[in-house]
Amino acid sequence: MGSSIAFMVFTFLRSLVFTYLILDATTNMHNKMALKVLRSKIEFFDSNPIGRITSRFSKDMLMLDQIFLGITIFVTQGILRAITVAITVCFVNPLLIVICIFGVIYMVWIMKTGKPSMSDTQKLD
Repeated sequence: MGSSIAFMVFTFLRSLVFTYLILDATTNMHNKMALKVLRSKIEFFDSNPIGRITSRFSKDMLMLDQIFLGITIFVTQGILRAITVAITVCFVNPLLIVICIFGVIYMVWIMKTGKPSMSDTQKLD
């Protein structure tokens, strides 16, 4: 029962810390975006209608405010779970350390080769 209560408390604290960090980051991002738009040259406003600027601004802030927090918690939990499983498995069978190392190298290679296509897809969005 004690471990269940500790798990609930730590889960709540993790969510609270992540929420605070994400809100602080989005506030800083909002302030920087607003400052950049306000200090841009007149040509920027002549070539871009105000509706496009506000819709882009609100879309970016919506992404940061609503979606980024859930993704951050999900990814962090997945990474920590994978590390915990890898440590436990390697403790039980030390020969699996070699397989874990190859898996990490393969994952890094996949990330490097897939990043350009992910960036292009995001730009199209």
